[in-house]
Amino acid sequence: MFILGSWIITIYLSLSTIYWLPGISPEILELIKLALIATGMIILWTYTLVNNKIVLPTKTFGLFSYILLIILTLITGFKSDLMATVNSVLDLSLGFITIWTFYLYYNNGGQIEKILKLGAMIVALLAILPLLNSLIGFPDFNTPDEFAGRPFWNIGFSYRSTALSNGLAFFIPIIYMLLIKPYKKFNQKKVAGFVFLFSILGTQFFSGGRAGLLASMICLLIISLVYYSNFREKFIFGLIIVTVSLVLLTVNPDVIEHINKYLQFERLDGLTLDFETLDDFSSGRMSQYKNAVTELTDNPLMGYGFNYTFNSQSSSQIHNLWLRIWIESGFLKLLLLLIFVMNTMIKSIKTLRRITIYKGGIYDHHFMLTFSLLLVFSNGIIISMLEPNTPLGTFQNSFLWWGAIGVLLAINKNKYISS
Repeated sequence: MFILGSWIITIYLSLSTIYWLPGISPEILELIKLALIATGMIILWTYTLVNNKIVLPTKTFGLFSYILLIILTLITGFKSDLMATVNSVLDLSLGFITIWTFYLYYNNGGQIEKILKLGAMIVALLAILPLLNSLIGFPDFNTPDEFAGRPFWNIGFSYRSTALSNGLAFFIPIIYMLLIKPYKKFNQKKVAGFVFLFSILGTQFFSGGRAGLLASMICLLIISLVYYSNFREKFIFGLIIVTVSLVLLTVNPDVIEHINKYLQFERLDGLTLDFETLDDFSSGRMSQYKNAVTELTDNPLMGYGFNYTFNSQSSSQIHNLWLRIWIESGFLKLLLLLIFVMNTMIKSIKTLRRITIYKGGIYDHHFMLTFSLLLVFSNGIIISMLEPNTPLGTFQNSFLWWGAIGVLLAINKNKYISS
């Protein structure tokens, strides 16, 4: 039973960035995936209940915090339409249940690293398809009409380029830390790992999803600073990136023009980097932040209700998750979520320090797993500064982010670490 639940969770993780498939409508696929994850969670929870092994996180990540968040969400719902309230409650509920499920799974001896590696490999293999489409025009699939007829290379099996890039960014740390393993010597497994890595990075480049791409690049920079201590290692790391870039240029000479257009670099033409230029390059984000300050001064405590930032002409599409939550739901809910984020970060860093002191430093197995999941969590925070709904508001796309929190909490509480 436990093994069956593990496989179901792995399959869902592999499909977390998938919103449609050829021959299957987005609506039907969403129902299938919801039934799949519900079945997997029920199986794992039933196993732990039968074996009397249910021990859940407490305090910030416990039942009380969840209930308090739901109450604050429902208060916001009085100013909003019913569907927006239901979606917000459902997203938070699924997120917390995912945290608890991964927490239980790790504490009951689940092979979390196996799930993460297999899920990341399948995600990377699927990411190769839109990359090939952008380079050589094959394979090509007709995207659903609901997604405004966007080309396959632009959205892959997602619904927007930003969603595609954001979802893929969460898997970069898993591929690099658990598949490539930077401290190991170069071998065939490393080659396969780099293929997976560049399939994701390439898809992010060509799709034009800048927030996810930025998170991925910052993640790789952090890894290189931690694990590549001497010049030779840094040189090899850079040489691999340059070589792959040259190969892409050889396959498709229009790569630079394509990236310049879809990553919006053409908007920076000229020497003047004033507010208007930066606002244009950031797709209006600078103006959004400026308008957000005005909105917050009028009603900072309780907020205006869900979707206000999307319906209000003065603050349309605020691409910052925390500003959006503050404006919609007020400061109290924002404060609770920020405590949630800071607590996760602090606990994870403390765990890394304990492993470094007691178990052999940055090459320890537990350090690798904890560090990779902390980078997954950090990628979500980076993206949240530039996007309105990630990781809170897009449960499917952010499934790994929620699961990472659960495992990080479990590792922190594990007797092996605490002792």
